[in-house]
Amino acid sequence: MHVASRGSAKVAAIAGTDPDLIAHQLDGNDATAVAKLAADLAPIDSLIVTLSGGEGAGMLAAMPGTAGLGALNAAVEALVRPLAVELAPRRVNAVSPGLVDTPWWNGMPEQDRIAWFASAAAGLPVGHVSIADEIAEAVALLATNPSATGTILTIDGGARLVQL
Repeated sequence: MHVASRGSAKVAAIAGTDPDLIAHQLDGNDATAVAKLAADLAPIDSLIVTLSGGEGAGMLAAMPGTAGLGALNAAVEALVRPLAVELAPRRVNAVSPGLVDTPWWNGMPEQDRIAWFASAAAGLPVGHVSIADEIAEAVALLATNPSATGTILTIDGGARLVQL
């Protein structure tokens, strides 16, 4: 299994954790590098893509800098069902995470981030803000369940059920 990240620290952290896991440093914004890695790894049996904006969250008013990310997420979700049919028997699925405690939020002052997460957690039905491992579990489920295709799995702590 191969995994790629733009962060050298993440690549270094992955190295040696599992003998079957090979880490590559790769920036998803570099189309040439992505194409080269894909060609080097061909044929690819399963592909899981997790890209986000590099800016991260600053002050939360209107979430500046996230319009492109929102549009990209909507486009990916719109592709899942038709691609599942067009590429069958290959399976196509997506995970749609809600608020997740990741370094993406490090652009906020720490006190503000802690307060925002505590406020959000209090309003979420599950009572906590998701962590990356919880999203990874959802990805693993969709990647390994042979009957899952055309599925968009929402992992948001129930945020879509309440008003935060």
